[in-house]
Amino acid sequence: MVSIDNFRKIVLSLNHVEEMPHFEKTSFRVNKKIVATLDVKTKRVVVKLSEIEQSVFSAYDKTVIYPVNGAWGKQGWTIIELDKVKKEVLKDVLKTSYNNVVPKTKIKKTCSKGHTFYKSSDCPVCPICEQENKPSNGFLSLVSAPAKRALEGAGITTLKQLSTKSKKEILALHGVGPSAIPILEKELKANKLGFMETKKTASSKKVATSDSELVTEHIQKLSPLYKEIIEALRILILKTDNQIGEHIKWNSPAFYYTGDMKAFDAKEYKRDLVVANLSQKNHVLLVFPTGASINDTSGLLEGDYKDGRRMVKIHNMAELKAKEKGLKKVIKEWLKLIDK
Repeated sequence: MVSIDNFRKIVLSLNHVEEMPHFEKTSFRVNKKIVATLDVKTKRVVVKLSEIEQSVFSAYDKTVIYPVNGAWGKQGWTIIELDKVKKEVLKDVLKTSYNNVVPKTKIKKTCSKGHTFYKSSDCPVCPICEQENKPSNGFLSLVSAPAKRALEGAGITTLKQLSTKSKKEILALHGVGPSAIPILEKELKANKLGFMETKKTASSKKVATSDSELVTEHIQKLSPLYKEIIEALRILILKTDNQIGEHIKWNSPAFYYTGDMKAFDAKEYKRDLVVANLSQKNHVLLVFPTGASINDTSGLLEGDYKDGRRMVKIHNMAELKAKEKGLKKVIKEWLKLIDK
């Protein structure tokens, strides 16, 4: 349950959101675009989601989050019951709606060598130059360009220097994703080295500081059935390609492409590989937002949705084992679609 005051604090904490009247309701907007509306009498909030986002959030409990009646609901307008919704889920829904209203746009840039590329930030680094300058051997040749830059920026160019750092310190470097850690660990181990161990104190409470740690924290709270399946899926997906990262999206573990991409509409989900829907009673539902575009010769992906998503159901570890090869193939086919 979330009070109206707490809802206001959450939504107004988002950058540039302003509270304005909206007929008999109150609206919360960015540049006049609605992020959410609030009906004080019924304690209901309405947000604008995509079809995929609406289906994922509604799946948790259709009495808490559900489409508005009629055509408006089919367009993504979604009701949230403040008296029933969990605070963390509400935060995630509002952030999703906010990102839909204020999508990141990429700007066309040209480097000193004449290469054209797109970036949504002020970062001047040319990805084409980075690829040309990528070392042909050594541990820095095995990680993504952002991770390479981050390590070099921290003065880490040898495995011996890397071994003086803990995993937490490496993950804290901007540009280093969780998929880089297994690669670096393998190289350290091959040279009889390892990450520096961090000291633990009995009284200290661990606080998640990275996307990887947030995913770990999320998984630890799951039921035994979900926990075992998600942990195995996590390893399978991250090991398939070193440019696949993980984070929490729509209040669930999700996996995405971490490398540079050409500009695209945020609602096309071209960067998102798969989101785990953990609301089902007896299975994990994997949602592939752009699954319809994948060349799936295995027949693993199910469903025929207008928004292009496809699903995979995993009921137990035996089924996951049987579908492992198919999942790897689907992931590799999806990576071929990345527009770099």
